[in-house]
Amino acid sequence: MVIHLKRQSRPAPTLRPPCRGPGAGGRGPGAGPGQCSCFWGAEDVARGCDGVEWGPAGADRHPDEGVHHRARARTRLGEDVLETVFRQVAGPLATPTTPGAWWRGLRLLALDGTQFDLPDSTSNGDTFDGPSTTGGVPFGFPQVRAVVLAEIGTHGVLDARLGGYRDGERSLAHPLAGSTGPGDLVIADRGFWSVEFAHVFPVAGADLLVRLQSNHLGTAQEELPGGSHLSIARPGKDVRLRAAREGRTLPKHVIYRVITFAKGDKVAYLGTTLLDPEQYPAAELVALYRERWEIELAFDEIKNHLGPGGPIRSRTPE
Repeated sequence: MVIHLKRQSRPAPTLRPPCRGPGAGGRGPGAGPGQCSCFWGAEDVARGCDGVEWGPAGADRHPDEGVHHRARARTRLGEDVLETVFRQVAGPLATPTTPGAWWRGLRLLALDGTQFDLPDSTSNGDTFDGPSTTGGVPFGFPQVRAVVLAEIGTHGVLDARLGGYRDGERSLAHPLAGSTGPGDLVIADRGFWSVEFAHVFPVAGADLLVRLQSNHLGTAQEELPGGSHLSIARPGKDVRLRAAREGRTLPKHVIYRVITFAKGDKVAYLGTTLLDPEQYPAAELVALYRERWEIELAFDEIKNHLGPGGPIRSRTPE
C-alpha cells in the first residue's frame, strides 16, 4: 500500500499551526512566528501545546489527560489538514550565502529512503507489513518506508513519499521529481537509477548525480576528458510494457554522462545529466557525491531529535 502525499488540486487554506516547541519561529518559505516547519514528534507537539486547556475550565485533570485529548483531536482532524500544513512549510530554505547548499550555481538536494518503526498493532501490520522470516513469519515492528527529498545545506525537507515495507524506493522516488526544477542537482545512491528515473527529473528541469551499478552503464557513445564518457540507455521490453500497463510513458532512450573513479581498491561509477566536462569537472562531481550523506544526518534529526527516538506512537495507519 502506498500513501500518496499529493499536492492539493484546490487552493490550500492558509494555516497557522500554533507551535512554541522545537521548530517554531519559521524555517519554511514565508514562515513567520508561530509556524512549524519540522516533522512533528508527538512529544514535541505536546510540549508545543503546554498551557492549552483541555476540557472544562477549572476541572481537575489527570496529568496525562491532555495527551489523550490531543490524541483524540488528532484523529478527528484527519490526514488532509496535516498534509496541507506539510505542503505549506516544506520547501528549500537556503539563501545564496548558505554554506554547503550550492555548487557552481546549482542547489544541492539529496534523495534517499529510510524506514520508520510503527507500534505492533493489527491495523498497522495489515496496512504496512514489516520484516519476516523466510517462512513468512513476521518479526519486529511494522514499518513505513519513506523516500525523502531534502536540501543538503540545511536538511530542510522539500517533499516525501510514504509507502509500506514492501514498496520499492525507486517507484516512491519518481513522483518527487515534481518538487524539483531548473537549478536543482539531485544526488542519490545506487539503486535509484533507471531510464525512467533519469527521465522524470530532467523533464522537471533538475539535474542528477547518482551512483551507478555496473549494469547501468549503458552503451558508450563518446569519450570525454577527465575520466568520463557519454552513454545511451534504452528501456527494456518488459519495462516498457509494465509502464504502459500503469499508464506511464517512457522515453525511447536517455543520454547521460558516466564518470569512472576509484573507491578504495575498486572501480565505481557515477551517472549524471551534467554533460559538459569543462563546466562540471568529473573530479569535483566525485567529491560532491559524498555530500549525499547529509541526508542521513537529516534522518537522524527527524527520528531521534524531533521524533520519539523509537516507534512512531500511532497504532492506526491514519
